[in-house]
Amino acid sequence: MKEGWSRKVYLQMQEPTEGDYVSLQARLLRALGEPVRISPAVLRQAHEICRKADYQVTAVLGFDGRGWELL
Repeated sequence: MKEGWSRKVYLQMQEPTEGDYVSLQARLLRALGEPVRISPAVLRQAHEICRKADYQVTAVLGFDGRGWELL
């Protein structure tokens, strides 16, 4: 997975529905299919971005030598 310092991943996630109590963080991690760190600040911004984009977004990941992080 560590082919470069950054990469883009297109994600198509299910929109939340009544009775679907999965957090946005869990949705993102499930869609990415791998362990990725997500800071609280990025997660706060992701809520509005995902909502406006109908949960179809391109995630930008950066590798810092320890692992991938959602940017």
